[in-house]
Amino acid sequence: MKDKIYDIAVVGGGAAGMAAAITAARLNADEIVLEKNDIVGKKLLSTGNGRCNFTNRLIGVGQYFSDDKKRLAPLLSAYGTSEAVRFFGELGMISRENKDGGYYPYSNKAKDVRACFDTALRQAGVSVAFSASVRKVVAEDGDFMITVAAMPEGNKAKVRAKSCILATGGMAAPKSGSTGDGYYYAKCFGHTTIEPHPALVGLLCEKKELVKLSGLRARAGVSLLLNGAAVRKEYGEVQFNRDGLSGIPVMSLSRLATDGRNTKKSVEISLDLFPPGLEPDDSPELLMDLFYKKGEGKSILEVLTGLLTEELSLAVLSVSRLKADAAAKDVTDTELFRLHSVMSDMRFPVTGAKGFASAQVTAGGVPLSEVDMITFASLKQNGLYLCGELLDVDGICGGYNLHFAWASGQA
Repeated sequence: MKDKIYDIAVVGGGAAGMAAAITAARLNADEIVLEKNDIVGKKLLSTGNGRCNFTNRLIGVGQYFSDDKKRLAPLLSAYGTSEAVRFFGELGMISRENKDGGYYPYSNKAKDVRACFDTALRQAGVSVAFSASVRKVVAEDGDFMITVAAMPEGNKAKVRAKSCILATGGMAAPKSGSTGDGYYYAKCFGHTTIEPHPALVGLLCEKKELVKLSGLRARAGVSLLLNGAAVRKEYGEVQFNRDGLSGIPVMSLSRLATDGRNTKKSVEISLDLFPPGLEPDDSPELLMDLFYKKGEGKSILEVLTGLLTEELSLAVLSVSRLKADAAAKDVTDTELFRLHSVMSDMRFPVTGAKGFASAQVTAGGVPLSEVDMITFASLKQNGLYLCGELLDVDGICGGYNLHFAWASGQA
């Protein structure tokens, strides 16, 4: 490798790196991908619960977080949902859309998405160095000199290229190879970083009822409260754990909950356990109907059957200070109001979040103001490009993070 000068060296064979490499190969670039794992796209295998939700019909700036997210608009306009579907179609992958707008491979297997990329890289003639752990990236005589530890032997090699694309990912899911190396390489060229923290991750909460609810799943409206004020709401299935909450809606809110700027604020998760779509006056009416019209001969617990699971009903009644075996007909208006308040606003104080090992994506990274958002060229070093999770962009659950990886890699 040391005697050859490539047009491009791509550091990282994940989602963004593979998209960049394939796009460059179509433009006849002579390139090499340096991947520390023994396969490309390793992290893809765990995305979308092993199904790989690779884009979404609702792609737009509103589904992303960044300190400067208005800069995303041109990219998402040029590389939207149809462009992502077309790109995968060109790789030979058939896709399908689910009812929530998410796009998946027709086989429903993330391993098939990875296989499509593997084949496309080979067909395009892209050189891929596996088990190539990069140690240093420097600019030298107008080119980039990259020091690689050629694992497992440990012998160091030099790769020289006219341009370098940093597609190293962030720090989430370190077992997949995302260990934050790219931040160091970027800093060596004058880039800064916004403090990385876990996103799309389960939250740690305080509430004694969690122990009894551990393992339970329930659909709910989920709001994030900062100092008691709701800042964002999601809806979906919540997973109750002994030490906190997870599930897609909770994970989509975790970015705001774990933002360092919110650490001095009271952070809570509020669950609305009533069916979605009810008007404000409908949920009290629903409870009144269940208790006063249909509650004859039933206990309070029996009245709630069909609306909540037994385990969740018992937890709600405990917080509401109501006895599960008490007669429904004897419940007072005050007690019913208290029950309604808990069911519509069951609060869990957030004490923190699970770490990068449990996170699906990294929040923070290199600011968007330090790259050209049309080409993703570094504004600090000629010939250097940055893309994917290395940058200060992260999205909610639903294929948005992978979409940004493909889009920025292609750009």
